[in-house]
Amino acid sequence: MTKQRFVNNFSTRVAATFGAADTFLQVDSAAALPLLVPGEYLLLTLFRKTGVQESGHEVVRVTSIVENQLAVIRSVEGATASMFMAGDHVEARMTAGSAENMAQKADLGVKADGNHTHSLASTEAPGFMSPEQVSKLSGISAGATPNSTDSVLLSRSNHTGEQAIATITGLQTALDGALPKVGGSLSGPLSGAVVSAANFLDKTVTNATATGTVALNFAQGDVFDLTLTGITTLALANLPSLSDETLGFVVRVTQGAAAYALTWFPGITWLTTNGVAPAAPASNKVVEYVFTTRNGTAFLGRKGAAT
Repeated sequence: MTKQRFVNNFSTRVAATFGAADTFLQVDSAAALPLLVPGEYLLLTLFRKTGVQESGHEVVRVTSIVENQLAVIRSVEGATASMFMAGDHVEARMTAGSAENMAQKADLGVKADGNHTHSLASTEAPGFMSPEQVSKLSGISAGATPNSTDSVLLSRSNHTGEQAIATITGLQTALDGALPKVGGSLSGPLSGAVVSAANFLDKTVTNATATGTVALNFAQGDVFDLTLTGITTLALANLPSLSDETLGFVVRVTQGAAAYALTWFPGITWLTTNGVAPAAPASNKVVEYVFTTRNGTAFLGRKGAAT
């Protein structure tokens, strides 16, 4: 079901040539327009204006808005699609179709149920309920179970309430062997996985010939040791999903006798003067860069130790 949205006093200009067959309209600003969800639309009027004289009016139906680009349906309400140039006018105006829709809704709103005859529902066809049927439904308790087969009614999974432990085979034995949450004592040794310092060491990924686009693959480690052998652009791969955690990682960059340009992955806010990204290391130098992120898209970057 479609729903028409309205906006007061909206006015803007065409930002780029809008051909007669075009269905995407670029405007100077769509900031004052409401957000449209699927099934919603609004009507706008395009026109040319010379002095106070208007001409070439066309009503379009806007079905979606992405920044200042509007997806539209042309030739609405009998208007003929034509070309509009940058600077032509776009306004939200009352249209005949909008007025007719509101008039129809108003007519339906004043109609009384008592003035109409409704067919009652039956087991073969949908319809309205009689007073007797409403009374019968009102007498059914909330959450009541409809008629079911004996196998469903006898199934323990379909019942709630209390049941004696002794009637459940093996339950008491299992409870006797369980470890209490509070109090009690243990007998015999406890066994489990052995945790060593190695479980907490960061894994280093070494790339001695970094050039072109290089992916920092978090499935392999979180310390990346790169030696540049050409102009290099860094990307990210297999970042873990984060909720309340913070991920930290290190990128160590080594330059040989020839120093090459380095482009970082997007989303970095550098903790440097004026937030400017630090330059790549000079020839025969090594620099470590430290990054943290809480969502996998926005990163804080710091220039660390250097030779």
